[in-house]
Amino acid sequence: MTLIFSSSGTAPSSTPSRPAWSRPRNGHDLAKIHALASFFVSRVDAEIDKRLDGIGTLQVLSLKGMAGIANARLAYQVYEELFATERWALLAEAGALPQRPL
Repeated sequence: MTLIFSSSGTAPSSTPSRPAWSRPRNGHDLAKIHALASFFVSRVDAEIDKRLDGIGTLQVLSLKGMAGIANARLAYQVYEELFATERWALLAEAGALPQRPL
């Protein structure tokens, strides 16, 4: 399981690693490898909301509770882009399963 706190942390954890490339050559069945990526929406919201409270204007306070969801959407977009690559297609042909977002 990969724990992710920001969308900038998504790409490295979701990118198939060098060991994944060598596993089929070493006789490993990629279809038996399962992975999860857990994205922490509430922790992002809590931190951003604290900062918004510090600013305190009505306009800024109206943004409370939105940062985590926006960040999660960006992370999912990166996820979709990574698993649409030619590199991933080659691993999928060898039986690899995509890392599942949680």
